[in-house]
Amino acid sequence: MKELKIKSFYGYYSSGADFLSKEKNFFSKKNMQILDKEILNNCKRLGLNHVKLFNKKIMNVGSGREALGFVQFNPKKIYHYDISRKNILNFKKIIKFNKLSNKIISNQLDLSKDTLPKNKFDLVYLHGVIQHVDHIGKAMKNISNSLKKNGILWFYFYRPGSLNIFLGSVQKFLLKKTNVNYFFKKLNKQKYNFKFKDGIMDDCFVPNRQLFYPKDYMKHLKKLNFINFGNSLLINTNQKYNFYKFHSSVILFLKKVSNKKILTNFKNFLKPSDNIDVLDYKIYKKNEQIKEIIKILYQNKFNVFEDIFKKVVMIQKLKNNITKTYFEKKILNKTYVTTILDRLKKILKK
Repeated sequence: MKELKIKSFYGYYSSGADFLSKEKNFFSKKNMQILDKEILNNCKRLGLNHVKLFNKKIMNVGSGREALGFVQFNPKKIYHYDISRKNILNFKKIIKFNKLSNKIISNQLDLSKDTLPKNKFDLVYLHGVIQHVDHIGKAMKNISNSLKKNGILWFYFYRPGSLNIFLGSVQKFLLKKTNVNYFFKKLNKQKYNFKFKDGIMDDCFVPNRQLFYPKDYMKHLKKLNFINFGNSLLINTNQKYNFYKFHSSVILFLKKVSNKKILTNFKNFLKPSDNIDVLDYKIYKKNEQIKEIIKILYQNKFNVFEDIFKKVVMIQKLKNNITKTYFEKKILNKTYVTTILDRLKKILKK
């Protein structure tokens, strides 16, 4: 089977934007109202408002919805990039339809390989992107070089050691020999809503999903002339895992404080081969329940497609329940986590 590339994934198998979508057309009026409000609130968390962003240059990577969300601030220009050619072509139509060609520029770009313009942007908004690039270290240096001194970076990444990331890794393990087209067609025949289907494809089949600990990111961001002035969902940077407290993502609020030349060769940092394998039983030391689940994974042959499909869908439902519970309670209690892991074990043994 031909290897699936990230540029051929988004826009074809997943929008990458399901988390804020209420409708399949994620550029719909309803979806954009939700996104506009989200962008406004996130900018407030960065200490930014209409006055501070007026006539500024903003960079965004992704489907294009976030780029549209920044129009409300009347910046000088919004520079939008994505690795997916299909996403770019689609977004250019949206730009033209909304008569925003004088405000938004959209181009295909690979953050790991293509050089961004230097010292250009006042704000870079990177939400749910960095873990999907080919080489995180190279991409981070590229982003740093593109920001002006005192420029702001919204930096969102997946957190290894959280319960949902663990479950997502179990799903990817089960599907490692499954043809993406075959699964996609099967999934689309089911009666699940768009958000569920889009989410399961993004979680399970995205070609790159590299995981690094927050302290690893923070160490290298410091070398790139950034200071961290705030965060969202960052708890205890010393623990490798905490299924009770860790959310599946972390957001860092960063400011570039210097244009000092970066001497470090970042091709040797945060490289794909150093990706954290959350299915490594050594991480969990004395937690026999988690180690037993990992043992079941490695000792059983999961090769019947219908069986794999059912297991992956059931795990996705567990993950959705975890997300809902976490945001309601801000923590997962021991009984709840034990129950989820017991259910996971039963799913794998069926």
